[in-house]
Amino acid sequence: MPLRWLLPIFLLLIPGFLLAQSTKKDSLQNLLSEKISIESRVSVLCELASLYWVSKPDSALYCSREALKQAEKSQHKPSMALALRHVGLSYLLQGDNNLAINFLNRSLHIYTTIQDQPGLSTVLNNLGNLYFEKGDAETSFEYFSKSLKIRESLGDAREIAACLQNVGQAQQKIADYEGAIESFTKAIKIYEFLGNIPLKLQAHNSLGQVFMAQEEYDAAGNQFEISMDLAEKTGDLNYKAISQMYIGQAHLAKNEFVDAYKFLNESLTLARDINFERIVFQVLISLSEYEQKTSNLEEAMRLVREAQTIAESQSNLSGLVLTSQMLATLYSKSGVYDMAYATLKKSLEYSTQLESAQLTDHALNTRLLRQELDYARYHQSDVLHQSIQTKNYWVWVFALIAALLLLICVALIIRNINLKKSTKTQIEKKKQEIVMQQQALEKQAEDLSELVAIKDKVFSIIAHDLRTPMKTLKGLLELVENDLVDEKELRTFLAQVEKNVDQTSSLLENLLIWASTQMRGLKLNPETCIVNDIVNDCMSLFRHQAEKKNLILDNSIELPYQVFTDRESLKFVIRNLISNAIKYTPEGGTIVTYAMQEGSTLRIVVADSGIGIPEEVLDKLFKKELKTTLGTAKERGFGLGLILCKDIIERNGGSISVQSEHGKGSSFTISLPLQLKKKPEMSNELVM
Repeated sequence: MPLRWLLPIFLLLIPGFLLAQSTKKDSLQNLLSEKISIESRVSVLCELASLYWVSKPDSALYCSREALKQAEKSQHKPSMALALRHVGLSYLLQGDNNLAINFLNRSLHIYTTIQDQPGLSTVLNNLGNLYFEKGDAETSFEYFSKSLKIRESLGDAREIAACLQNVGQAQQKIADYEGAIESFTKAIKIYEFLGNIPLKLQAHNSLGQVFMAQEEYDAAGNQFEISMDLAEKTGDLNYKAISQMYIGQAHLAKNEFVDAYKFLNESLTLARDINFERIVFQVLISLSEYEQKTSNLEEAMRLVREAQTIAESQSNLSGLVLTSQMLATLYSKSGVYDMAYATLKKSLEYSTQLESAQLTDHALNTRLLRQELDYARYHQSDVLHQSIQTKNYWVWVFALIAALLLLICVALIIRNINLKKSTKTQIEKKKQEIVMQQQALEKQAEDLSELVAIKDKVFSIIAHDLRTPMKTLKGLLELVENDLVDEKELRTFLAQVEKNVDQTSSLLENLLIWASTQMRGLKLNPETCIVNDIVNDCMSLFRHQAEKKNLILDNSIELPYQVFTDRESLKFVIRNLISNAIKYTPEGGTIVTYAMQEGSTLRIVVADSGIGIPEEVLDKLFKKELKTTLGTAKERGFGLGLILCKDIIERNGGSISVQSEHGKGSSFTISLPLQLKKKPEMSNELVM
């Protein structure tokens, strides 16, 4: 649920809130009719605006702007900061994030200037919520952390706990799970000290979600059970239903089907009893996943259809997209491909409607502009009344406003025409995507055949190329044990063993990476990486090996280029390329790395003066074909490393290529997006 709606919904759950709110509005309206100071008038208007946030967002914006108008007249800094904050929040609740940021930043500047710490903390928290809503969790975390620091200095326990909850949500979003656990745990202790059970049970549920994201399902279940116990003690049926659902989802993730069904079914029954439609929808989806895992596809489809009915009754386009996609998958698993295709097509139609609805929301900007014109008219009317009372001037003013409104109408007409064209284009695009998905299914069968072939070759490598070095080592140990070799012969044998160990270690590393990608996926953690440092680290691992062949290792990357990628993945790829260069470069040769920027792409090159690659081999180099080859000093190569390099680099959003001429050396080029800013954008976890 969007953060900007949490406070209004929480207030609406309080019995008698609407009646009390109406009474307070009347009281504030009466105050405005009396003679009060400008500072008091600003406070009353801002409080009145906050009461209109739920029921009349337009009125809230108008009151906020009137408060700002009064504050600017008096130039009273605290009043200006308060009014600017309420204008920003009014725009935030109407969905205009850009205007909200503008006014909140102006409020932040004034609070900083006058050193109003509580006001400063509040605005920082507002900005954190705004950026969290926009999907920028990194920036959100920065604002929440600053707000928390101020609240800690003020010693307000309740506000500290609230800030910790916000910080924890942002940390979870950026995958800082340890930090999120620490934040939520601190918040729980404070709420326990304050005796605030409703907020404590919310914090336990939030902590449980962090453990779910870490796949620590037992720990997650414990937190959800604590939350359920607290909900039962307080008689909070809404959170009891939510906690039961979470517990069921935790059991389902562990494939504990009996307990999963028990809690999910209890949550569904309770949610239906209290008419909690949002939870009914979510539980039906989870129960459908349960039925899929237990191979009851018919029941899974029934549950999804019921969830789809709820989404239709609520005009929930996101829910309709989700349920349609699930039904398409279930039909496909059941072999009913015509229904799968029809349902998938329906899902694409819902997606198009959702995107169109989002585009339609931009029409709100026109209404806000009209309000800006009204405000400007009233403000200008007040000034003109005090200075010029000529009728002709008013005629010109209204003519100007009419002309502006006419321009706005023309702009709206043009925009609607463009929107229709855009919608038609998107529908055509979705049709093409369906065709592409059908082609992707066919390609999956081909990929499966390739994987089986690679698996057979890998087992062949394990059977031969790993067994041979072990036999050699065992034979050497037997000779030493029986005193059958002298010291000179032993040194000769040890040199050969060392080479075999190096080759076996490299092969094992590649096999482990390959096995990881095939069994459970390789988790990528993108971050800002300095390329020069990574290349230096990799080269230092091969100094001894290069000196043995009298090779020169040269890192010619001088500028501190930064890329946004998984650090360990990039190290693995560069190590493989340097290792291959050493294998296939004769004594006295050179291996050099350098980098060059081309637009927003950084190209990292590993070049050698080795024996090069024959043209017939070059075409098959990155294809999934394994073949044992020998280096210039009889080192063994298998081709698995280059296949993994290509796969890993592509999953990091880059590419790898090679240029080589037989007998004249090779150049491998890694292309990655260049990190131009110090602060990376929020990244999601990628699974190979």
